[in-house]
Amino acid sequence: MGKEVAATTVELFGDLSADNPFFDQLNFMEADDLPEYRTALARIGEGGLDSATEDDQELILRLPFAYTETKNRLGLLSDELKEKIVETRKILRHALSDLETSPIAFYDPEQYNPAASVIDNILLGRLASNVAKGPERVFEAITALMAELELTDDIFRVGLDFNVGTGGKRLSETQRQKLHLARSLLKQPDILIVNQALNTLDAKSQKHLLEAVLEMAKDPTHPFGVIWVPMNPKLSEAFERVLVFENGVLVADDTPQILLEKDDSYQSLLVT
Repeated sequence: MGKEVAATTVELFGDLSADNPFFDQLNFMEADDLPEYRTALARIGEGGLDSATEDDQELILRLPFAYTETKNRLGLLSDELKEKIVETRKILRHALSDLETSPIAFYDPEQYNPAASVIDNILLGRLASNVAKGPERVFEAITALMAELELTDDIFRVGLDFNVGTGGKRLSETQRQKLHLARSLLKQPDILIVNQALNTLDAKSQKHLLEAVLEMAKDPTHPFGVIWVPMNPKLSEAFERVLVFENGVLVADDTPQILLEKDDSYQSLLVT
């Protein structure tokens, strides 16, 4: 199965840039790992893992243990393999039952599972991608429920206690970018400079975060200036002043409304 996971991933994501948001879906492989897996697959060829080198075997065999069908959706789990996995889980759980502290957090419907995310502990199943505004509606329902049960502070504590790994390695690129922004805001800057720092977020999420930051900048207790170099030029419409550069040279400087009416360089940015 590890070979199938590697081959399918290389085929689907191999030609994408490393900062593509699709890589946020890959919990079993980093974008930088793709060339190594492509080379390993070429060495293995049509043969099995038995004939592969020890390094290639280790590289391939680590994938199935991190792969999750409901999240990654590559369609690689057959009914036969599912049955084998369920039986193997029973054997493993029995083998670890004598240990004082199990190295694996097994699922228990009566207890919180520390190995899973908060939302995975709350939800049963996965979000449907074909339902309009499905994630937003689920998030609103969960937020309302947490407030009703007075769990909001506890949930935040659980999240803040999460071990993100060295340099945030256990976080996705999108999560790391959001965290960098949050750290910058916690420092209460006089001027916040964001230079294409949210490029892995979709346009809607970028707009939402920008509006939130601009609202914070108006706080009378600590107002601050915001200089934002957006990936999406249309976000510039939220600012009081826009500067347009071409090849490092300033070519336009005015309010977005005036530039939209009179400046060709700004208009061309919005069109593209």
